[in-house]
Amino acid sequence: MECQLKKLVLSVDDKIMKTALKDFEFHVRAKNLSPKTISVYGERLSYFYKYIKSNSIDFKDVDRHTIQDYILFQKERGLKDISINGQILVLRIFFKYLFEEEMIEINPAEKIPLLKTEKRIKPIISEENMQKLLSVPDKRTFTGMRNFCMLMVFYDTLIRLGELTNIRLNSIDLESGTICIFGKGRKERIVPFGASTAKYLYRFIRKYRKDIPGDVLFSTKDGRILDHRNVSRILERIGKHIGVHVNPHLIRHSAASHRAMSGMPAFLLQRLLGHTTIQMTQRYVHLVDDEKLKEAFKQYSPPSVPI
Repeated sequence: MECQLKKLVLSVDDKIMKTALKDFEFHVRAKNLSPKTISVYGERLSYFYKYIKSNSIDFKDVDRHTIQDYILFQKERGLKDISINGQILVLRIFFKYLFEEEMIEINPAEKIPLLKTEKRIKPIISEENMQKLLSVPDKRTFTGMRNFCMLMVFYDTLIRLGELTNIRLNSIDLESGTICIFGKGRKERIVPFGASTAKYLYRFIRKYRKDIPGDVLFSTKDGRILDHRNVSRILERIGKHIGVHVNPHLIRHSAASHRAMSGMPAFLLQRLLGHTTIQMTQRYVHLVDDEKLKEAFKQYSPPSVPI
């Protein structure tokens, strides 16, 4: 499917905006952003373009008031605040790039604030239910052992769905207990996993995976890659056995929440999750209760302080 940003560039009839979008498209591609992210940028910028076009506003005349009116227009349409914030963020990125490249003299989105949204605590899979999920797959079969190992790796490493489906056999080091992962922006990072995960991965590879063609760890019996939809459906089916809704992100979110509640420091959690900034990890910090905080303090506090 053609990228939404490229489709937008082709459809725009404002010459100045077309040039700006072409440059921006090259910029985001050069940053190795995922096709999905680039398409989201294109989709949200297309909404803004349709707005200014329908209101006979030339791109060169877009200012702070234009963006504020656009936000009010979206609110009047009944769009949720969190969705409007997504559009504001893309406009900020777009106009910041144009300003830094001296394609515009003033950044009209620079001081546009995000809308205040109600902070909701996302539900998580309890540790007890996680153990129940792991008991569902039949480890005596290829499919069962594969699905069990997928759950183990998901929960133990906190990796993303796209990272899991792209694990290659040669990227796993069972002795050191690490996997080489290519995350968002195709950034490489080394992710550790525990002894129990290593044990079952070894059994899966030795007994079931070694005679299957291809180098993808989690594949079909004939070596075909499991796409995102297939993995999501597998997890949904496993969840139905114990009456729990399960999806890849929920497992990652639950695993991160369990780590935070056990007292894991935020900077370590950030590394595991592959977050680019500590702010992205802060959502889990509030889960640490006072007792866990005291335990973590004792663990990481220096043994003695010179006076």
